[in-house]
Amino acid sequence: MPDTPAPDPHPRFSDRWTNLLILVLLASAGLFMASISWLKWPDLLIDYGDQVYIPWRLSEGLVLYKDIFYTYGPLSSYIHALLFKMFGPGIDVLIGFNLLIVAGLTGLIYFLFKKLSNPLTAFFCSFVFITLFAFGQYQGGGNFNFICAYVYSLPHGVALSFLALFLFLGFLNNPFPKYLVLTGGVAGFVYLTKMEVFYALAFSLFSGLLSSWYQRRPKRLEAVREALFMLAGFLIPVFFFYAYFLTQMPLKETLQIVPNPFLFLDDVAALKSLHLSQWILGFDQPLFNLLKLLQYFFVLVSVLGFVIGIGLLLSGPLRHLKPLPLFFLIALAAAMFVGFKEIPWLYLGRPLPLLCLLSTGYYAYRLFQATNESRRSNNDLFLMVFSVFCTLLLLKIFLNAHIFHYGFALALPATLLMIHMLLFVIPEYLKTLKIPPGFYQQAALVLVLFFVGGHLQIEYQVYQFKTLPVSQGRNLLLDYDPDLDKRGVIVNQTLDYLDRKLKPGIPIATVPYGSMINYLSRHPHPLPYLNFNPFTVALIGEQGYLQSLQKTSSPYILLVDVDSSILGARYFGQDYAQDSFQWIQQNYEIEKQFGAEPFSGQGFGIQLLKKSPPLLNND
Repeated sequence: MPDTPAPDPHPRFSDRWTNLLILVLLASAGLFMASISWLKWPDLLIDYGDQVYIPWRLSEGLVLYKDIFYTYGPLSSYIHALLFKMFGPGIDVLIGFNLLIVAGLTGLIYFLFKKLSNPLTAFFCSFVFITLFAFGQYQGGGNFNFICAYVYSLPHGVALSFLALFLFLGFLNNPFPKYLVLTGGVAGFVYLTKMEVFYALAFSLFSGLLSSWYQRRPKRLEAVREALFMLAGFLIPVFFFYAYFLTQMPLKETLQIVPNPFLFLDDVAALKSLHLSQWILGFDQPLFNLLKLLQYFFVLVSVLGFVIGIGLLLSGPLRHLKPLPLFFLIALAAAMFVGFKEIPWLYLGRPLPLLCLLSTGYYAYRLFQATNESRRSNNDLFLMVFSVFCTLLLLKIFLNAHIFHYGFALALPATLLMIHMLLFVIPEYLKTLKIPPGFYQQAALVLVLFFVGGHLQIEYQVYQFKTLPVSQGRNLLLDYDPDLDKRGVIVNQTLDYLDRKLKPGIPIATVPYGSMINYLSRHPHPLPYLNFNPFTVALIGEQGYLQSLQKTSSPYILLVDVDSSILGARYFGQDYAQDSFQWIQQNYEIEKQFGAEPFSGQGFGIQLLKKSPPLLNND
């Protein structure tokens, strides 16, 4: 495959209009996705409540890690806290800010892949991000999208990684120190998001810098200077965050909070044995998942091989039959349409890890076997770096790769790499073999459009279930229709009661979940632990949570029903945390119940408990 030609430094007038048209189309796709999913992105109670509660409390003076137990980097929480400080607390503030991030990342993806390929490929890469990842929801609940994420550190880290890689491509094309300083600076911000993203980016950039030295053969002093420039950029944002936390807590605790958030684990083995962790990794059925990976890869290769074979016939023995290409395209589309409901759309990401490994090996081979003449192009080097990043980011879901759940961020780069392969790399390779790529390109577009359509249908159907307004004003959300799930109705009843009976600011401990209710009602959660599920048990143990309950002795407790079966134990107080539940029962009495009794298995419910009078206190 020939090297990708260098981009024209003076784009023609028509190129500018092409870019404008494409950006208009992408904006239209974004508006459509926002319209069908508006205010339906988060889960009402699980995880997302922390993402709004924490910035609210930080904006009022609390310190992350010191006052609030947290296992991710501080960047997203403090940016959101600053926004709350500027504009006032509101879920609408976070939505607006993260819509801007989506818009920026869409443009970044387009211009990045335009440099690596052509406008058509770049458009479809951005289009796939907008339609499948940015607003995606493929299962019940929510949270796995870029607008209202279960933890914002993940999509923010991935978005910043794209920026760092874009800047690194700038360095490869123009090896000036400013690009390395900027790349290192953005990587420093990624360090403050989520560790798995930072490790993937750091190793990718390190391998890219080494490969760049191999390609350019700089003097040793120049190479050292370049490494120091990148390191200096990296240390600037990290230094300022550490400096802030050093004013708030001891040095030892400060050094532990970001580089290793799991340093305090009581039982790492227990954490890894959780059913959810096993499913995410694909270790629940490793052999089955490995065979599925190979099976889906074989199907993909077979389909592409068949399409290429048809293209060979149409450009060879059948080239005189002009209507045949159109006939075969219609036949392909018809076959996809007929089998539309039978295609397992949500699992088509399974071969992504193998594709990324092959891409890494391919571009590494091209890089290290290149002639001096072909070294003028740096796209192969960058694509090797990008492939490494894609591969490492998939490690958490390697045997069970998918674009739903954690895949909304972890599988994004790999999916874009696959689109780049289908629409640009393979056609360019066919040209080197003297095979006209016309039919293949058209067929590949058909496949990509059906790939997008299959996922869009699922998203649209899932979002139609959310119709019930919860809360109001700047914090309005939509949850499931009461005929499907009465959770939203009961949360509204709880919020209404708290608004009428308790003044804002009175502490209420929500157990084992419920920080969203704390935020919406403006009642602070007095414990440092915002939730207590089997995952948290593996991190801190039950005694730490119980001691915190006893120490704070909150005047009120909300028992919020949640089924934690996916984490290994179903109900708080029955399947785990029995001592904590018993202490609560001994020291609190029921003031009001909404819905079913929590943890009874009879349906969703919430109990408001009030601290028992001293004479009735059995403690």
